[in-house]
Amino acid sequence: VSRSTAEEYPVFTAEPRVHDLGDWTAHNGLQHFAGTLCYQTAISIPEAWHNRELTLDLGEVYELVRVRLDGLVRGLRICPPYRCTLGAVAPGTHALEIEVTNTLAAQVPDPFSRVVAAEPSGLLGPIALCVEGLAM
Repeated sequence: VSRSTAEEYPVFTAEPRVHDLGDWTAHNGLQHFAGTLCYQTAISIPEAWHNRELTLDLGEVYELVRVRLDGLVRGLRICPPYRCTLGAVAPGTHALEIEVTNTLAAQVPDPFSRVVAAEPSGLLGPIALCVEGLAM
């Protein structure tokens, strides 16, 4: 996982405090972070899925998400459902990047923040890679 503020974007630096899906404001030092976290992983597409349409379901996300597969943008979502059609993906290993950008609410609280619980920030999931209704 790496992070970038609005001023730094699209340059990211490693974020050692975040290792898993979840609310990044729960991590020490990120309670007031407003910006983008980039989650990176590799996914393996089996031969049986050759020429079949794939969809990535990201579950819960706060707030905006951009999905890249092998460096190409495959989806941009600003509200639920956070699903992106990846299309027909060749069998093999592919680089998946999921950028999540929160709002300024964590960094610049408004008067309601004192009495209303703030929404989480980040990629909460669960994430599912689907082909014809089956999840991997």
